Amino acid sequence: MLALIKNEWIKLWQKRTTQIFTILLFLVPIVIAIGGKTLAGQLVGCPLQANDLLQSLGSITVPYHLVLALIVGAIVADEYSGGTIKNLLIQPFTRNQILLSKYIVSLLLNAVYAVGLWFDLWLSGNFISGFQSPLATVPGSAGTSVLLASLGMLFSVFWANILIVSGTFLLSTLFTWPGLAMAFSVLMLVVDNFCSAVATIYMLGRGMTWLKWNPFNVFNMNKIFGMKIMHIPLHATDLHYWQMMLMCVCYSGICYLLSTLIFKYRDIKLHDH
Repeated sequence: MLALIKNEWIKLWQKRTTQIFTILLFLVPIVIAIGGKTLAGQLVGCPLQANDLLQSLGSITVPYHLVLALIVGAIVADEYSGGTIKNLLIQPFTRNQILLSKYIVSLLLNAVYAVGLWFDLWLSGNFISGFQSPLATVPGSAGTSVLLASLGMLFSVFWANILIVSGTFLLSTLFTWPGLAMAFSVLMLVVDNFCSAVATIYMLGRGMTWLKWNPFNVFNMNKIFGMKIMHIPLHATDLHYWQMMLMCVCYSGICYLLSTLIFKYRDIKLHDH
C-alpha cells in the first residue's frame, strides 16, 4: 500500500499542471507582501508588517481552495481520459486500495500546501517588510500570540479543505474528462459563497437555525477560530469549532463512500468492454 501511495505521489508531481499551479500559489504571499508594503504605505501611511501578513492567512484561502480543487479535481479523471485506467486496474492491488491511495495523496497535498504556505507567508513578510517576532501578542486577544493565532487559522483552513478535497475527489471519480471535473470543482467553490449567504438569510430571517449544519458552513471555521481568540460570543447561527470539525469528517466520509461506489461501477463497465 505504501508503494502505491508513493507511486501516486510521484505521478501527481510529474504533472505539468501540478507544478504550474503550485508555483503560482506560492507566489501569492510574495505578491501580497510586496503589495502590502507599497500600496498600504501609500494609501494609509502604514505599510503591512510581517506579523500582519502572518495573521492574514485568510487572505490566501481563495487561491488555496482554487488550486487544491483544480489539482484534485483531475486526479482520477486523468486516468480515464489518458486511457491509463485499465493499466492501473490490473496492478496487484484491490480497487479500494487504488482509490484510497489517490485520496490519501490528495490529503497529503492539502497538508503540504498548508505548511508550505505558512512558511511562505512568514518568510515573505520578514524578508520584504522586516523581521517581527511571531511571539508578539495579537491586539485585543487577551494574550494570544501571533504564532498561535496563525497556526490556529492554518489548521482551520487545512481542516476545512479536507471537505474540498473530498468533494472534488468525488467529482473527479464521477467525470471521465478532467476538464469537466475541474470546472465543476471550481463551480462548487462559487456555489459555496452563494449557499452560505442564502442559509444565513434564512437562519436570521426565519429562525431556521438547523441550516447551520449545511456542509458549506465548514468553511467558516477560520471565522469561528478568530471569534474564539478575540472572546467574541457565538451567535445562534454559528456552530462550535468542534462541531464544525466533526461535520467536516462526516460529510467528507460520505463523499469518499460515494466515490468508492462510483469507481466500482466504472470498474464493472470497463470489464464489460
